[in-house]
Amino acid sequence: MKSLIDTSRANALYLGGVGILMLTSLLSSNLPQLLPATYFHILFQRELTGAFLVTGSCLGLLAFQRHSARTREPWKVPQSQVSICFALFFVFTLAGILLSR
Repeated sequence: MKSLIDTSRANALYLGGVGILMLTSLLSSNLPQLLPATYFHILFQRELTGAFLVTGSCLGLLAFQRHSARTREPWKVPQSQVSICFALFFVFTLAGILLSR
Protein backbone atom coordinates (compact mmCIF):
# COMPACT_ATOMS: atom_id res chain seq x y z
CA MET A 1 0.00 0.00 0.00
CA LYS A 2 1.41 3.36 -1.04
CA SER A 3 1.16 6.09 1.55
CA LEU A 4 -0.26 9.49 0.74
CA ILE A 5 2.42 11.26 2.77
CA ASP A 6 5.66 11.86 0.88
CA THR A 7 8.60 10.84 3.05
CA SER A 8 11.32 11.23 0.41
CA ARG A 9 11.45 15.05 0.35
CA ALA A 10 13.62 15.22 3.45
CA ASN A 11 16.33 13.05 1.85
CA ALA A 12 17.61 16.05 -0.12
CA LEU A 13 17.94 17.99 3.15
CA TYR A 14 19.94 15.15 4.72
CA LEU A 15 22.20 14.78 1.68
CA GLY A 16 22.80 18.53 1.52
CA GLY A 17 23.63 18.68 5.24
CA VAL A 18 26.13 15.86 5.02
CA GLY A 19 27.66 17.53 1.94
CA ILE A 20 28.07 20.79 3.89
CA LEU A 21 29.72 18.89 6.76
CA MET A 22 32.18 17.27 4.34
CA LEU A 23 32.91 20.59 2.63
CA THR A 24 33.48 22.28 5.99
CA SER A 25 35.89 19.54 7.01
CA LEU A 26 37.80 19.91 3.74
CA LEU A 27 37.95 23.70 4.02
CA SER A 28 39.03 23.62 7.66
CA SER A 29 41.93 21.30 6.86
CA ASN A 30 43.09 23.44 3.91
CA LEU A 31 42.34 26.93 5.26
CA PRO A 32 43.20 27.19 8.97
CA GLN A 33 42.27 30.90 8.92
CA LEU A 34 38.60 29.87 9.00
CA LEU A 35 38.90 28.14 12.37
CA PRO A 36 38.00 29.90 15.63
CA ALA A 37 41.09 28.42 17.33
CA THR A 38 43.23 30.64 15.09
CA TYR A 39 41.81 33.76 16.76
CA PHE A 40 40.68 32.58 20.21
CA HIS A 41 42.17 30.40 22.92
CA ILE A 42 39.48 27.85 23.77
CA LEU A 43 39.80 26.07 27.10
CA PHE A 44 39.18 22.31 27.02
CA GLN A 45 39.08 22.32 23.22
CA ARG A 46 39.64 18.56 22.88
CA GLU A 47 36.96 17.73 25.44
CA LEU A 48 34.47 20.10 23.84
CA THR A 49 35.21 18.64 20.41
CA GLY A 50 34.60 15.12 21.70
CA ALA A 51 31.39 16.14 23.45
CA PHE A 52 30.06 17.86 20.33
CA LEU A 53 30.94 14.93 18.06
CA VAL A 54 29.51 12.29 20.40
CA THR A 55 26.31 14.30 20.88
CA GLY A 56 26.10 14.82 17.12
CA SER A 57 26.49 11.11 16.42
CA CYS A 58 23.80 10.23 18.98
CA LEU A 59 21.46 12.78 17.41
CA GLY A 60 22.29 11.37 13.97
CA LEU A 61 21.33 7.88 15.14
CA LEU A 62 18.12 9.23 16.64
CA ALA A 63 17.31 11.09 13.41
CA PHE A 64 17.90 7.90 11.41
CA GLN A 65 15.67 5.92 13.77
CA ARG A 66 12.90 8.53 13.55
CA HIS A 67 13.24 8.67 9.74
CA SER A 68 12.97 4.87 9.53
CA ALA A 69 9.90 4.92 11.76
CA ARG A 70 8.37 7.66 9.63
CA THR A 71 9.03 5.67 6.46
CA ARG A 72 7.24 2.65 7.94
CA GLU A 73 4.32 4.49 9.53
CA PRO A 74 4.15 8.13 8.37
CA TRP A 75 0.86 8.75 10.17
CA LYS A 76 2.44 8.09 13.58
CA VAL A 77 5.72 10.03 13.38
CA PRO A 78 5.55 13.73 12.52
CA GLN A 79 8.12 15.19 10.13
CA SER A 80 9.13 17.72 12.79
CA GLN A 81 10.65 14.95 14.94
CA VAL A 82 12.90 13.94 12.07
CA SER A 83 13.81 17.48 11.03
CA ILE A 84 14.62 18.71 14.54
CA CYS A 85 16.88 15.73 15.25
CA PHE A 86 18.68 16.19 11.94
CA ALA A 87 19.11 19.94 12.43
CA LEU A 88 20.60 19.37 15.90
CA PHE A 89 22.86 16.63 14.47
CA PHE A 90 24.05 19.08 11.84
CA VAL A 91 24.72 21.92 14.31
CA PHE A 92 26.55 19.78 16.88
CA THR A 93 28.66 17.97 14.28
CA LEU A 94 29.53 21.24 12.56
CA ALA A 95 30.61 22.74 15.89
CA GLY A 96 32.74 19.64 16.57
CA ILE A 97 34.41 19.89 13.18
CA LEU A 98 35.18 23.58 13.61
CA LEU A 99 36.69 23.03 17.07
CA SER A 100 38.63 19.92 16.12
CA ARG A 101 41.71 21.58 14.65
